[in-house]
Amino acid sequence: MNKIGISGILVILTLSLVLIGCGNNMVGEAKKTTIKPQCNDRIDNDGDGYCDFLTSKTKCVDKSIPGDPDCVSLDDNKESADCTPTQEVCDNLDNDCDNLIDEGLTQQCGVSNIGECQYGTKTCSGGVWGACVGNIDPVNETCDGKDHDCDSVSGEGCDC
Repeated sequence: MNKIGISGILVILTLSLVLIGCGNNMVGEAKKTTIKPQCNDRIDNDGDGYCDFLTSKTKCVDKSIPGDPDCVSLDDNKESADCTPTQEVCDNLDNDCDNLIDEGLTQQCGVSNIGECQYGTKTCSGGVWGACVGNIDPVNETCDGKDHDCDSVSGEGCDC
């Protein structure tokens, strides 16, 4: 046997199998298989140039996303999207079908608006309510004549 030896033959056989499996037209063409598109992954699984944009958080008729530039349906067939508007809620969806997600959603937060306390505001972003901003919550009373514990009684516990 020449200098290639057993190791060299194994390398050549392995390379040949790889070339056959890759379908590079050198040794043979691999059998083409149809890949069934997987929904909800925002990837062009079937290679038609359109991604399937449906996510588990999408809420629209015809299983389509309104406002998406490709506006493709669940089965990735370029059908137009129909959306039934509902009230916008903090869920990372375009509920009102205006091509915006959770836009302008704020909510009052805090404990009270009695005495020195005041409510604040939290804002929805990405389907999650943010921290309460601007609120003043109750604290222990001090003897300054103000209602710091927000119970409608000022300075209780102080000797005046």
